[in-house]
Amino acid sequence: MHTHHARRKPQVPLLLAIACCVSMIGAALAAAPQSRQRAITVTVLRDGTPVDELQPDDVIVREDGVAREIIAVSPAPPPTHIALLVDDSQAAMPTIRDLRDGLNAFTDLVTSLDPPPAVRLTTFGDRPTVLVDFNPSFSAVSRGIDLIAPRPGAGARLLEAIQETTLALRTRKAERPLIVAFVVEAGPEFSDLRHRQVREALERANASLWVLLLTAPGGYDGMSETQRERDLVIGDVTQQSGGTREIVLASQQLPQAFRNLAARIASRWQITYGRPDTLIPPERLEISGRNRDLRVLAPEWAAP
Repeated sequence: MHTHHARRKPQVPLLLAIACCVSMIGAALAAAPQSRQRAITVTVLRDGTPVDELQPDDVIVREDGVAREIIAVSPAPPPTHIALLVDDSQAAMPTIRDLRDGLNAFTDLVTSLDPPPAVRLTTFGDRPTVLVDFNPSFSAVSRGIDLIAPRPGAGARLLEAIQETTLALRTRKAERPLIVAFVVEAGPEFSDLRHRQVREALERANASLWVLLLTAPGGYDGMSETQRERDLVIGDVTQQSGGTREIVLASQQLPQAFRNLAARIASRWQITYGRPDTLIPPERLEISGRNRDLRVLAPEWAAP
C-alpha cells in the first residue's frame, strides 16, 4: 500500500498580500519625515556662573512647542568672530580709563581661546566707526582700544552700529559670531532703526547680542522714541538672541564685568538635537533647564 503525500499548492493570494504589505511599509517609511540633527550654542548658568558639567537630561529643547530628542551635549567651540561695539559719546567721558581696562581684559581672555576668534572694534558715538577690523591678535585690538576717546557733544548710534556689524558678519560668512556692546544709559540715542529691525538683522547673521549697560542713579531724564527702541534692544532683543544684558552701577566695576562676560563666552555648550525633516521649518526655539536653578541663554530663532 502506497501512501501518497499531497503536494502543497503555493498560496498565491497570501504571497501577493505579503508582498503588497512589504511594499506599502517601505513606501510609508520612505515618505515618513526623517530626523536630521541640528546644533545650537547656548550658555548655561547657575547663580550667574557658567556650569562646569551638563548632561542631555539637564535641558529641554522645544521647537514651536514640540519637544525634541537631545542627541548630545558637549563644550561649544569658541566664537569665530566677536564684534566689540563701544559707546564713545560724550556720556562716556568719565568712564574711559576703566573702559579701556575692561576692554583689554576682555580681549586678552577671548584671544587666548583655541582657536582665537577674530575681534572687531567699533565705536558708535556720533556714527559707527571701525577702529580695528576683524583680527585675532590681542596687540592689534589693544592698539585700537588705546585710541578710544569720548566725542564732545556726540550722542550714540548703537542700533545703527549693530545693523552695520551684522552686515559685516554676513559678508564674512561668520559661522559662530557674537556682538558685545558697551552702552552708557545716560546718553541719548540717535539711531532711526526699530528694535524689530535689529532683531531681524541679528537673526539673519545668526549672532547673539551681549550688552554691558552702565547706569546712572535714577536713570536718565526723559524718554525719546529712539531711546525707547534702544531700551527694547538692550532689554528684549539681547535675550531673544541668546545673549544677556548686564547692569554695571559704576565705571570701576567695568573691568570685572568684562572678565565675567568673557568667562561666560568661553564656557558655552553645544546642544545637538533631532528634528523631523519637514517642508515647513519651525519658527521658535525654546531651551530651558529641567531644574529651576539652571538658566539657559539660547536664541529664540530655530537653527537652520
